[in-house]
Amino acid sequence: MMKCKPFSFVLLLMALMMVESTSFAQSSFSDFKNTETSRFEIRRFDELFTPTIDYSDIQESLRNEEIILDEQELRERNEKFDQFIIDQGIEKVIGGDVVGNGGGSLEHFAYYFYYQLPHLIESSLEQSLIFFDAKERLILRGIKEALVEMQKEGKLVFASGQEYSDFFFDPQVDHAPRVAKTGFGIEYPIFINVGRAYEMVDTNHRYWIALFVHELGHQIGVADHTYLDELGNKVLSATTFNTNNIQVVIPGGEGKNYNRKWDKLIELTVQNYSHKNSISELYLRVNDQILSVQNWRNKEVFRLSCGVDAFHSAQIENLHWDSRGELTRPGLFEVSASGWLHINCESYDGDEHYTVSKDIKVRILSGVGVPMLSGEISIQ
Repeated sequence: MMKCKPFSFVLLLMALMMVESTSFAQSSFSDFKNTETSRFEIRRFDELFTPTIDYSDIQESLRNEEIILDEQELRERNEKFDQFIIDQGIEKVIGGDVVGNGGGSLEHFAYYFYYQLPHLIESSLEQSLIFFDAKERLILRGIKEALVEMQKEGKLVFASGQEYSDFFFDPQVDHAPRVAKTGFGIEYPIFINVGRAYEMVDTNHRYWIALFVHELGHQIGVADHTYLDELGNKVLSATTFNTNNIQVVIPGGEGKNYNRKWDKLIELTVQNYSHKNSISELYLRVNDQILSVQNWRNKEVFRLSCGVDAFHSAQIENLHWDSRGELTRPGLFEVSASGWLHINCESYDGDEHYTVSKDIKVRILSGVGVPMLSGEISIQ
């Protein structure tokens, strides 16, 4: 088998920061000296919404299998929901009139997992630990392809469950206030009960995966709440098997200047995927903020490792801290982690599969007692 020369590259760690309810902006970070660094546009989500199958074809299959509501019932239910939105006055939240709509940590995490959902669904369908039957697969394909057609901006609307209690809780049908509500159509936003969502996400910040499968299932026409709960939790479980995360605390100062309130909990997470042409996602959770490592997944670089053969996928395993923190110079704390990068290759005829393994290193610099955070990745 052909051996490839080692390669290395370093990339700047970028923060996924929300500046309005639905727009993203790049944060400022200090460059590393004496290293090759690159800056990237933070928003790189459109590629996740590239259609592979026409959504209308899947919608027709769902309707033929009687999995979704018929057109008349969809129309009747949506007319009632439209009037309900007006009666409850929640339509004003859509414009972002509620303070904090889109700018807090809750919204930050929600949008992150919303934009990752196509990859997460695809990976769930390719893995073999949790079984998805034909009906479940068709619904998940429908959600994945419907995401292409959906409005990206303003899709998630965050509202106070106390102020709009009657919107999120109907005592005739609900046992407790809903975490979210939406209509039976991809043109609707997803209304999220901020108070209930915080309760759920505090337990598991990946809860958004199950919630979005449920709500988007309604949007493609599936009515059964229990069924969508179970389906969402299956996707959550299937994708959680493919994660690896490690934590470290950056102290909030040094010596007499130490302040526990300034401590930073940093959690580095790898999300591995199972499907073809997939590359692991890396993200950091820093206190109540999520930071995405952007554009390190250069497929051309990975293809070099496969030589004349085809690149299939790449996963990161055995992620661990090399250094749990050291003060490199006054006011600057450094942590570093390592792992194995497995690059999976296959011959073009598909008869032969093999793996090229490399070392991956992540270096993170954090300002002591200040929000500055930057870093680099190298692969050798």
